[in-house]
Amino acid sequence: MAKKATTVTRKGQSVAVPTSRSEAAELLSRLGTLKRQADAAKTLFNKRLQAAADKAEAEVGPMISQSEAIMVALEKFAEAHREELLSDGARSFTLANGTAGWRDHPPKVHIKCTEKVLEHLQQLKLTKFIRTVSEIDKDAMLADQATAETIDGVSIGQGSTFFVRLPGDTHDITKGLKLKVPKVD
Repeated sequence: MAKKATTVTRKGQSVAVPTSRSEAAELLSRLGTLKRQADAAKTLFNKRLQAAADKAEAEVGPMISQSEAIMVALEKFAEAHREELLSDGARSFTLANGTAGWRDHPPKVHIKCTEKVLEHLQQLKLTKFIRTVSEIDKDAMLADQATAETIDGVSIGQGSTFFVRLPGDTHDITKGLKLKVPKVD
């Protein structure tokens, strides 16, 4: 018989496994306290992060707006003087402080009405432009599990997740709690 664990250790934090309902209730209480503390710390972090983002936006915003206006002005100049700026099939030109020019994008197919185009391709027998996809229908397998499980390589399983919901909370707590730090662009 396997020996029952008396403590659980995760990322350097050890916790005794409760042996009674009262010890389990005490751990739930501790979990609630830790969650409230973590939520308060995350809220403070998010407020500080938002304040820093707002300050950066106030400082950088006008620079970005001016940069965008400069790009438009340079493009208008380049369009107006394209022939004199480009020579021998060149795509760019160089000035004293940098290079500017045009880049071609790869070709792209635009289709207005897929159904009509597909029908027309079939009528013209242009099947090289039609893609047929075969894939396994997992929903059908779940609907007929007995048959699906007779197929080699197919198994149907169902898992479960342990959760805790604290009084007053609307969300469950599950293993693998993570601090979600928002990304700042």
